[in-house]
Amino acid sequence: MCDEISIVLAAAADGSPDTPPVFRAAEGISESKALGFTLKEAKAMDGGAVWLRYGVNR
Repeated sequence: MCDEISIVLAAAADGSPDTPPVFRAAEGISESKALGFTLKEAKAMDGGAVWLRYGVNR
């Protein structure tokens, strides 16, 4: 359960197939149902990163 997602995007990329996804359903306890998010705030950070805050749509 959560009511907010906070993500920092850095100016870098990793194309490795072993890179984990941002979200992964936990086996046996999660539904395979997509959730929507609403952007609450976007903030530019030092070094070119961006901090994004999203609220969970219910």
